[in-house]
Amino acid sequence: MRASLALLLPLLLTVGCGSSSGTSSTGGSGGSGATVGTGGSGGSMTTAGNPNGSCSAGVPSNGKPADVSNSTAVGTGTPASCTFAALNAAVANAGAITFNCGDAPITIPVTATMNLSTTKDTVIDGGNKVTLDGGHAVQILTTTPGTGRSPRRA
Repeated sequence: MRASLALLLPLLLTVGCGSSSGTSSTGGSGGSGATVGTGGSGGSMTTAGNPNGSCSAGVPSNGKPADVSNSTAVGTGTPASCTFAALNAAVANAGAITFNCGDAPITIPVTATMNLSTTKDTVIDGGNKVTLDGGHAVQILTTTPGTGRSPRRA
């Protein structure tokens, strides 16, 4: 049984590698090792991102972070103060919304869909510490169809 596994394993390794331009190596006593591939065929690797590395065009104004310096803060510095009711009231008023929930990350359970204003921009900035959770049951945000506004990442 050991002899058949010893012969089968190099065969499986060779088949699993596909066609390649590897080299053969010699192994322990009485045999040769598997072919080791370094490349193969069937496609080419491309570099992700900007191929020439130039960012001279800059970031368009719609892609830049929103100004949240004059914002409505949800919470008063404690996790208990960051409630769905406080967030829903801030969303109803629109504008820039930030959070003051303490230093630790927090999850705010969303119990009803919040409707974004169609007449004023709304920015919700959780500072990478706030998660809004609809519990797989509630859509978190919506807009009125046909207004041309849609949620975007701040």
